[in-house]
Amino acid sequence: MTTQQTKPAPTEESQVARPGAARTVGLIARREISTRMHGKAFRITSAITLVVIVGGLILIHALSGGSEKTSIGVAGGDAALDHSIQVAGESTGKSYDLRHFATAEEAQRHVEDGDVKGALVLSAGHYTAYFDKEGDPTLTALFGAAARQHAIATSLDATAQSQLQHATEASALTVHELAPPPADQGQRLVIAYAAVALLAASIMVSGQLIAQGVVEEKASRVVEILLATVSPTHLLWGKILGIGALAVGQLVVYAAAGLITAQALGMLSLALTAYSVIALSLVWFVLGFLFFGTLYAAAASLVSRQEEVASASAPLTILSMGMMYAGIFGVQFPDATWVKVLSYIPPFSATLQPMLVATVHASGVQLVLPIVLAIVICAVAVVLAGRIYRRSVLHAGARLSWRRALGR
Repeated sequence: MTTQQTKPAPTEESQVARPGAARTVGLIARREISTRMHGKAFRITSAITLVVIVGGLILIHALSGGSEKTSIGVAGGDAALDHSIQVAGESTGKSYDLRHFATAEEAQRHVEDGDVKGALVLSAGHYTAYFDKEGDPTLTALFGAAARQHAIATSLDATAQSQLQHATEASALTVHELAPPPADQGQRLVIAYAAVALLAASIMVSGQLIAQGVVEEKASRVVEILLATVSPTHLLWGKILGIGALAVGQLVVYAAAGLITAQALGMLSLALTAYSVIALSLVWFVLGFLFFGTLYAAAASLVSRQEEVASASAPLTILSMGMMYAGIFGVQFPDATWVKVLSYIPPFSATLQPMLVATVHASGVQLVLPIVLAIVICAVAVVLAGRIYRRSVLHAGARLSWRRALGR
């Protein structure tokens, strides 16, 4: 019975007429890009993602009613009733488009036709609200408040109204927020969530693509042919740069589609913040991709079958999931101590840093120092992963352990 042995990588002396390093890496990178782009799965996945991004924004805009005012009808009222409705609407933070009708019947007809969402009719001192099918709780409360205010106003003389208004204004509570959130906090949170989701998903998917590519080449023995003319280091970097360039392109297209759609629908007023977050996200994508991409390649080089990739790369999968969830939960607690600490620690800083910029919780030191630390960690990961890949890429047979691969 024979046992499978690890085949030694070709020596520099045996690789005659080897092309220059940059040209070799470029050729391999272009091969990776061409292979992936012409794959049906890549095209379908990219198209579906774009449809989800653009269609999701359009759906959210439609369900939220867009930026249009809600139309409501008024019949039998006067300027005081209009004012009461306006004041009551302002207390809810919403604005309404008032349409006036001559009679109650006309108001009912427009409600039934869907021209207005509801109508308030004043007839013989009695207030009646009309809705099509089911009553709207928000409009019901609005009409009730407006009716009460109008009834009080019309039942008092000018002097009493003035005294009531003065007493009401004097009793108003003044609120001072010592650290108020930005007025655009809602949009900032949406931008932060989108950046974290896109960044984490792109890093995770790209790393797994590299792992699958490495094992496919090992299983089909294509790697043996390739290593007859190129070095393992060139093959590794060509694969990483090719898939990385493709992933960056996808990330830019997805972000651009989301931004253009949001601005066209009037959902985004923080364009400068959004572009700043995207630019920083690209920087962190490169750092995160280098960290996970090289380590995924190393993990895949330890095995010879696709079925073993998941178990070999399980620690990386857990770490990448932790990176993603740190960013998602960090959006809700940007001032928390654990967020500030993890924002300095790679790879968690890859998702936390864009989030902190989006929510205006990052200082200059918090931006620069994590990048420096991430570059150092990436350099260490690249060196270790390169060493494992060179020593294990031609290994056939049982799976190697990380410790054994490093000690070979």
